[in-house]
Amino acid sequence: MDKEAPSNSVETIRKEVGEEDSTNVLVELRNQGNSREKVSQEEGDKNEIMVHNTTETEENWDIEDAEPLSVQLRLFIKEKEKETSLDKRRLVKSILASWNADIICIQETKLEGNMTEIVKQLWGGRWVDFTCLEASGTRGGKLMLWDSRVWKGEILEIKSYTLTCKFEAQLRNFFCHVTGVYAPNCYIERRLVWEEIGSVRGLIEGPWALCGDFNVCRYISEKRICTRRTKGMKEFSDFIEDMNLIDLLLEDAKYTWFKWDLHEAASRIDRMLISADWDDSFNNMNQIPLQKITSDHTPIALQGGSWQKKKSYFKFENWWLGTEGFIDIIKGWWNSFSYEGRPDSFWPVR
Repeated sequence: MDKEAPSNSVETIRKEVGEEDSTNVLVELRNQGNSREKVSQEEGDKNEIMVHNTTETEENWDIEDAEPLSVQLRLFIKEKEKETSLDKRRLVKSILASWNADIICIQETKLEGNMTEIVKQLWGGRWVDFTCLEASGTRGGKLMLWDSRVWKGEILEIKSYTLTCKFEAQLRNFFCHVTGVYAPNCYIERRLVWEEIGSVRGLIEGPWALCGDFNVCRYISEKRICTRRTKGMKEFSDFIEDMNLIDLLLEDAKYTWFKWDLHEAASRIDRMLISADWDDSFNNMNQIPLQKITSDHTPIALQGGSWQKKKSYFKFENWWLGTEGFIDIIKGWWNSFSYEGRPDSFWPVR
């Protein structure tokens, strides 16, 4: 046999496991004889796989014998992945239960096929209902779940990057629309997302919320180590204004995505956008960050406050006018800012 057969087997393992995962894998392969090949990783060398062959002669190597061994390796890896996924879903389930949310939208699931079993693992109980947009390979994917005792859900539109549902309250005369978004990282491809959302906008009346990973910020202050406002940022802000959406202030957090252990890279690419119709039904709409679970993205919750809208009163103390320098301070502060656009764009530089 060709003496290069063992190295071909190593390449097969490298493809199965992946460059990053190969550092933690110790696989013992046996052929029909008593030969044994161990694939291990030396602690000092992270990039090279060392092969220790204990066969008596290389002529004993048979590539046909190695084929089922590759299958065993693949099953071993998939089984480990399955165990890890189950652990993550148990963790997510416990966190979702503590949030006590009625509607949950999960982005970038990277899942295909039937989601029923996964939904049971994430949100147990017979009252859960859901819809999904399958991933394209390892990209994208959206899963929207809701408590059918509280909301009656209806799929309005499923497109390449967006998933839109209509929700009617079971106990009140109220309905709303929610669109889950996962935008690509390329600003040219993101224009297709803006077009998708624009086409859906014509089908929607009443309160509307967009939630998800837009993969772009609006302002320099929303991205760490950012010195200029890019074309993609400007187009995102223009899209928000064209759709007459409100970009709520994110309370108690500056970024929603972090990379690496020390968070050298961070940005606010996840957000919720709402239409002005929400103000007609709720008195205090806001979005807050939640506990980060298994992803490098921070979950966000949209809170509506009380159903009963209350008047907001402007408070002013007359004695302020008698304070020396008060008028000059207000004039100086007011004239130091110059803005164009919607009022919600003022928040990031407030």
